[in-house]
Amino acid sequence: PEKSNPYAVFDYTTKQWVVNSTLATVDVSQKRQKLLASSDWTQLPDVPLATKTAWAAYRQALRDITAQSGYPAEIIWPTPPQ
Repeated sequence: PEKSNPYAVFDYTTKQWVVNSTLATVDVSQKRQKLLASSDWTQLPDVPLATKTAWAAYRQALRDITAQSGYPAEIIWPTPPQ
């Protein structure tokens, strides 16, 4: 059968693809940390309030990823502000 998820590994006993949730959790956590770190500048004191507010909402959405129903295998990543 075709691989259904990037975090799936083939189980030769059941002959099915199964999600490796450890791999998915580590990968999602690393990506989230990278996105948070790359947007740290948006929360500095000299950043305009409108920019800070928009990015604060985005950063909170990144932190809330673990509450998504598909976590960790199926993530809907928030879109960063323009």
